[in-house]
Amino acid sequence: QSTWGNIIFLQSLMRRTVLVLCFILGTIHLAHSLSGRASTTVDPNKLNSEHTACGFKKGYNGIKYRAGGNQALFGGSTSWCGSGCGKCYKLKATGQSPPGQGTGGSGEVIVQVTNHCGGPQWCPTSGKNQFGFEYHFNLEDGDGKFTELGWNNPIVEFVEVSCPGGDAFGIVCAGQQQPRTNSSNNNQQQQQQQQQQQQQQQQPRINSSDNNQQQQQ
Repeated sequence: QSTWGNIIFLQSLMRRTVLVLCFILGTIHLAHSLSGRASTTVDPNKLNSEHTACGFKKGYNGIKYRAGGNQALFGGSTSWCGSGCGKCYKLKATGQSPPGQGTGGSGEVIVQVTNHCGGPQWCPTSGKNQFGFEYHFNLEDGDGKFTELGWNNPIVEFVEVSCPGGDAFGIVCAGQQQPRTNSSNNNQQQQQQQQQQQQQQQQPRINSSDNNQQQQQ
């Protein structure tokens, strides 16, 4: 009986230990999750595309709702491949919008930061925007997804969450700081240099052939 009692005690202790560890890990995750209030703009000129400041994996069509983030959300000090690329946030509309900037909206969605938002009015590079918000989401509404929700530049409460399909799902340059365009620019420069070298190599051949013709004459 004492042996059986010890087994039951150990099982109970293990369960308690697992619960404590889960609580600690959950607390650490919440402590590192970004949250707060933010302004938003529903942008009809933006449509989900592979040509953004974060880039996508080929054939990516995972996250339904996407947004450009201001520098505080996008991360880094550039407008390409910020550390915030690919992060997901749950946005809950408060029913209000900045004065004179919309009619707000209701409901909540999960959006993924897939682009960079710039501009002094809504998305300054540092500090708060003209409406007093440190964070801003430029919601990509080229296909009317946010309009269907009845959203019109709502102020939102947001919290960082895991992305459906995994963190940074589908993002090519999540966490990178070096623009991918550098490689393409370097390739173009190398091609131009090679063309110039070929032209320079061809020029002496023409001169030498001219000299041979002159000697024959």
